[in-house]
Amino acid sequence: MSKIYEAFNQFNTLKKSQGYLKPYENHFEKYREQIKNFCELGVSQGASLIAWKKYFLNAHIVGIDIDAATCRPELVDGRGFPNFSRKYLGDKSKDISIEIGNAMDKDFLKSVAEKHGDFDIILDDCSHLGIQMQTSFEVLWKHVKIMYVVEDLQTQLNPNYIQDGNFIDYLQTLVNEKISNIKDRSVFTSSKKTISQISIENYIAFIYKEN
Repeated sequence: MSKIYEAFNQFNTLKKSQGYLKPYENHFEKYREQIKNFCELGVSQGASLIAWKKYFLNAHIVGIDIDAATCRPELVDGRGFPNFSRKYLGDKSKDISIEIGNAMDKDFLKSVAEKHGDFDIILDDCSHLGIQMQTSFEVLWKHVKIMYVVEDLQTQLNPNYIQDGNFIDYLQTLVNEKISNIKDRSVFTSSKKTISQISIENYIAFIYKEN
């Protein structure tokens, strides 16, 4: 079993059931040991934060969520998130931080980056609203070292998620060409000098930072 499947195997997360682990393995594996700072937007019960820490062994993991009750005790079998994470990580559970705020709040996002420093990888698994995806990316891109990842692009085919902006349309402005296939792996070059390439695979966009 590969390292990323080992990390997520103990948790019933959508990342596993939706088939996202293989694309993540394809893009993350070569960086796994060098990742020092990883951020996920949208963490729900917090299981993915524990799994990411098990995968990125040397990283500090930061989770962002709008719900002040994120990781509250009743969502993690009455143990509370600190005890829940210690069960799986031991002392390494201290390498997980959770920040509560709105991913549409530019000042909040900036404050998280100022507090924790630049991130090697940022992963957006947040509201899936097109305008939120774009806003978070535009604020946080300058704080990314390796790549910025956006999950669930299929939501951008649903009118309920794109009333104020479609993130696929936004990606097309970064690559200056039509993006018609968001399921099969496609690689695009970008006209933006800070972006080396954008790879789309199984409804996930991997936006690579130019070194």
